[in-house]
Amino acid sequence: MKHLQLVFLRHGHCLGGEILRGKTDVALSEQGQIQMQQAFNSLALCPAIVYSSPLRRCAVFSDLIAKQHQLPITLLDSLQEIDFGQWDGQTWQALYKLHQAQLDAYWANPWLHDNTPPGGEHLVDFSARVKQVLVKIISQMLNSIDGDVQDESFATAKLTNETFASELPNQALVVTHGGVMRCIMAQLLGAEGQAGVFTQLQLPYAALMTVDVFIDADDLQMATQGSLCFEKLSFRLNWPSLTTKIEPF
Repeated sequence: MKHLQLVFLRHGHCLGGEILRGKTDVALSEQGQIQMQQAFNSLALCPAIVYSSPLRRCAVFSDLIAKQHQLPITLLDSLQEIDFGQWDGQTWQALYKLHQAQLDAYWANPWLHDNTPPGGEHLVDFSARVKQVLVKIISQMLNSIDGDVQDESFATAKLTNETFASELPNQALVVTHGGVMRCIMAQLLGAEGQAGVFTQLQLPYAALMTVDVFIDADDLQMATQGSLCFEKLSFRLNWPSLTTKIEPF
C-alpha cells in the first residue's frame, strides 16, 4: 500500500474589509500574498500538481506557483467557499445590526437547516460537495498514471509497490478556503453535524493542513472505472500548521 498526500492551503488575508467572505470574490492583500508565499516556502517538497478554488484570493496565487514551478493547475468550482446567500459580502457590523438573532443561531449550530442564511448554501450540501471534490482530486491523481502501466495487472489487482512509487504524482497542493478545510476535518474525524469544528476551532490565514490518502490496487481500479468512493478510502489527517505570524481578521 502506498499513499497520496494532499496539502491544503488556506488563502491569506484579503482586501474588502471586515465582511462575511463566502463566494464574494475579493483579492488578496499584500500581507495575504506574503502569508501564502511563506506557507508554500515551508513545504519540504514541491507538489506535483496544483488544484485551486477559482476565487481570486486563491486562484491568483495558485496560478503564480504553477507558472513558477511549471506545474499543471486545475481550477475546481467545488473548492469555493460556502455561499452565505444574502449575508455574503456584507460587513459584520451591518449583519449584527440587522440579523443578530439569526447570526447567533447560525454559529450555534450551522448544520441545522433552519439556521441557513437566506438564499445561502446549507452546510450539509456544502459538506457533500466538498466530499465529492475530494474524491475527484484523488481520482484524477490516480488516473494520471501513465497509460503504459494501466494494463491487465490492475484488473487482477497485481499492482506493485514499485509502480506506485515511480508513477504516482504523490503530492498535490490544494489552495482553498477555511470552510472547505473545516469540512474535510469534520469528515475525517467523524465530526459531521458537530458545530465545534466551525465555531470553536481557529484556522488562521495561510494555514496548512496535510491529508494522507492510503491507496491500493483496488482503489486505483475503481478510479479508472469512475467508481471511487469516499467511504472506501483510508485517510490520515495531519493537524493544521501555521508558518506565518497570526494577524487579526
